[in-house]
Amino acid sequence: MFTLIIREIQDNWVFFIAAAILACAFSFLIGWQIYFINGMQSLPITILLMVNAVCGILIFCGLGAAQMYWDKMKRISALLTTLPVTRNQIFTARIAAGLLAVAIGFLPTVVTITAVSNLIGPSSIPGVGLVNGPTSEVWILIFLLCFASYCVGLQTGWTSNRIIPTLGSLLLSMILTCVIWIKGFELDAYLILIPFIACCLFRAWRTFSTAAL
Repeated sequence: MFTLIIREIQDNWVFFIAAAILACAFSFLIGWQIYFINGMQSLPITILLMVNAVCGILIFCGLGAAQMYWDKMKRISALLTTLPVTRNQIFTARIAAGLLAVAIGFLPTVVTITAVSNLIGPSSIPGVGLVNGPTSEVWILIFLLCFASYCVGLQTGWTSNRIIPTLGSLLLSMILTCVIWIKGFELDAYLILIPFIACCLFRAWRTFSTAAL
């Protein structure tokens, strides 16, 4: 399984590097906003977080689509299944690699905001609706939102090789972001995201596992 995960990372290294660059850039920008500018003519942190989430959605949706698209075009799974490897193992390794990419693009921002807010006090953070500092609910929902976009990319990449459906998946992810933004970081958002992720994963797994070799 570990070898399969490494293979997924090697085959899609561009997206992992993009996620790392995204994390470093926004961590620096948000840390600068909070610590050095400290609310003086600065953008609300919530705006920066949403921009970060949108950029992440583009990267993670693209990663999911690329994983499945190149598998379908190059028949990677068909080759691997000639070895003692099952399609379920391949799919599980693919999801694990996707989770790792989301973590790479997400966790540094969490650490930066948490560390800096502890230094200057969460009430000093220039945010809208986050005057007491970002809560664990905010972080969990942003993580789920990024992972949901990855799941959308998974099924899009396998079921289509055209640009229009791919753009449609990006649009769906953006609409999902807007819905979460409107609903707020509350229970309703969980009730939307978790079933959505489960349905996307089930559909992607079903189409992948039953595909002809």
